Amino acid sequence: MKDTDTKKPVKETKPYVPETKVYRVPTTANYCPQGLQPVTVSGSISCGRPTERVTYQQMLQTPKRVVKRKTYRRSARPTCRPGVKGCAEN
Repeated sequence: MKDTDTKKPVKETKPYVPETKVYRVPTTANYCPQGLQPVTVSGSISCGRPTERVTYQQMLQTPKRVVKRKTYRRSARPTCRPGVKGCAEN
C-alpha cells in the first residue's frame, strides 16, 4: 500500500488577524484630508475611516433601561356563578 492512499486531506486554516476597532470622534471641525475623518484608535486621535458606527463615548454608556409592562389576561372561565342575577358573561 502506498502512503498517498492513506493520507487525509489537510484543512487549510486562515491566519488570525485581530480587528482593531476604530471609532469616530464627535467633532465639528475636520482637519483631515478629503475622504477621511477624525478617528480614535486605542486612545490616540488620527485621520482615517471608522469601523464602528458609534463613538467610543457612546459605546461606554450603560444601556438604557427598558420598562417591562405587565400584561393582564382575562380568564376564559365564566366569572359568574350559576343562578346569580345581574351577571353577564362576555
